[in-house]
Order: sequence, then C-alpha cells, then structure tokens
Amino acid sequence: MANNRAYESVILPAWLRWSLYLATIALFATGVVWLVAHYGMRPVSGDDLPHPAEPWILRLHGFAVVVGLFIYGSLLRAHMLKAWVLKKNRITGACVATVLALLTVTGYMLYYVGGEISRPIISVAHWVIGLAIGALLPLHIWQGRRNQRAVR
Repeated sequence: MANNRAYESVILPAWLRWSLYLATIALFATGVVWLVAHYGMRPVSGDDLPHPAEPWILRLHGFAVVVGLFIYGSLLRAHMLKAWVLKKNRITGACVATVLALLTVTGYMLYYVGGEISRPIISVAHWVIGLAIGALLPLHIWQGRRNQRAVR
C-alpha cells in the first residue's frame, strides 16, 4: 500500500497532464510543420527565400514555447523531484529533462546567438533534438504507467 502511495504522489493532476500533452503536441506539430515548409515546400523560383508560411509557423511555435516552458517548469516540483527521491523512472525522466534543457538552450541560441555561420548548425541541432522528444516523452509516460500497473 505504501508503494502504491509513492506512485500516486508523482502522478500529475489531470489538468496538468493534459496541459503538458497539449503544449508538447503544439510544439512538436509546429516544429514538424516548419520543417516541411522550410525543407519540403521551398518556392521553385531558384532564389533562397523562405516559404511564406514560415514566419507564422514560427510565431505559433514561439507562443507554444512560452506556454510549454511554464508547464514544464511546474513539473520540477510537482513531478520530477518527487520521482527522483522515490527512484521512479529516473533514466527516461533524466533523458526527457536533458532534451528539454537542450531544446531551450538551442532555441535561445537560434534567437539571440546564432550568426550566419552557426545558425544553420544550431537549427539542425534544435530540430533533431526536437524530433527526439516525439519518441522519448511517450516512452517515459509508457514506462511510468507500466511500472505503476506493476505496483497495483
């Protein structure tokens, strides 16, 4: 029974869980749509102009970032620290936290640090890491739920 309470203490409230899912889906979807527009829908005119939708996609992505950072930050106390102390799902949790930190740093660098030479490199690093979260976060959730069922 005590072990079951330990899992309950790291389970997110429904509103926070669904906010996390929606923010993550919005970030992932706008990132993928930007990739498609940037690399797959370039104008055939021969010039190096971006697709006209790219600025709007990035604005939506930026808004999702603001919401996402707020939600991800709230997980530190509500979820991460408790799970770490209880030694629950540490490996995938640490990987998710690392990927989110790297996305935050590379996103910041794209906006404020990247110059003509470094920007393409930072951009590729950012979207490769971003695509990784699409597999890593569901794996973390699945593993946590599997471990929770095993306790029950």
